[in-house]
Amino acid sequence: MPSSHSTRSQAFIARSTIQHVRLYAYRLPLLRQLQYSVKRMRVRHGFFIELEDAEGRRGLGEVSYLPGFHPQIGYQIRLELLLTLQMIHSGDINLFQRTSDMFPIHWKWKVPVSPLIRFALDQAFLHLLCQQHDTPLSHIWNGKPHLRIPTNALLNDLNEQAVFRCMTFREEGYPAIKIKVGRKPFRQEIRLLEDIRSALGDQIQLRLDANRRWELEAAIAFGKAVAPLNIEYIEEPLRDPRMVPQFYEATGIPVALDESIGEARDVEKMLLPGVQAIVFKPEFFGELSTTYQLIKRVQQRGIRPILSCSFYTGYTLATLVQLASAWIDDLSPQGLSTFLYFKQDILETSLRPRGGAFFLTEVIDHQYQVNRNMLTLIRSGI
Repeated sequence: MPSSHSTRSQAFIARSTIQHVRLYAYRLPLLRQLQYSVKRMRVRHGFFIELEDAEGRRGLGEVSYLPGFHPQIGYQIRLELLLTLQMIHSGDINLFQRTSDMFPIHWKWKVPVSPLIRFALDQAFLHLLCQQHDTPLSHIWNGKPHLRIPTNALLNDLNEQAVFRCMTFREEGYPAIKIKVGRKPFRQEIRLLEDIRSALGDQIQLRLDANRRWELEAAIAFGKAVAPLNIEYIEEPLRDPRMVPQFYEATGIPVALDESIGEARDVEKMLLPGVQAIVFKPEFFGELSTTYQLIKRVQQRGIRPILSCSFYTGYTLATLVQLASAWIDDLSPQGLSTFLYFKQDILETSLRPRGGAFFLTEVIDHQYQVNRNMLTLIRSGI
């Protein structure tokens, strides 16, 4: 278990100022069609902000959006990113470094900036800071981070091949499988889930994700039907998450929340009876200090934090693996398996878990081996 050191991050002060800011775009093909909400996607588009200091050290921060999932769409993100570069140059966005608490940086915004971009700027500067100090990101907060970070596998399509794929996940050593539900007829999904549990036995945790598809009555019916299958939790079963206590009382199945936690202020009011875990996607909260504080808060309440992201590249995956290793005390399988959908990645060597877990030393070794042939320069400033 990591042991927090309240003064550790205070030593990480920038040794050189930012001299250059660049904006890149990327386009990555997927191995298979990705279905989310009512959208389908075969190519992943996104951006990177790059900060460079006077000695030529660089840090990248990723801005990736899913149309229909994030509030912005492509041209809006691109425009805001170009404006962000101008605001950094003009001083409307300033970076300050803290020396009095657990988070080493703080941005001051004179104008509103979307959480997606605030997250990317934090990510970029923290990685730049790590290179200036020749220290892994995981060691900024914690001198003894977890060395092995388990993750769940992801089954995005519950179809007739689902049993075979889940057995493959078991052979690969995954401790848990997250399965998307609520997209097929009720009885078909129940039958497939029964087949999966029968094939896997009880050695692997099953996590279901309904993406807020059901009203209370339908959610309870589904929950009662899968209750004998030893389900670890159902993520977002309800359109109205305030009904979680009623669902839990009727089914006995714990709940994880994700989309219901849209902003930091939502977290405290959603710590309801029946909520066992909260999935944190840092890009929705902006500054990483917010995610850090929320994780510490829910852990104090006995609720498990799960770090995840919305199909970001291996670069951000490596960032989240390191943050999970440092921030989360009792590590359950994290939601870091979106790499399964990428045909190509930004990293020269794509991150892959072994035995259902990432190993911190391997992640640190590969984090900065970026294939720049995959990046297209859009703008350079300062």
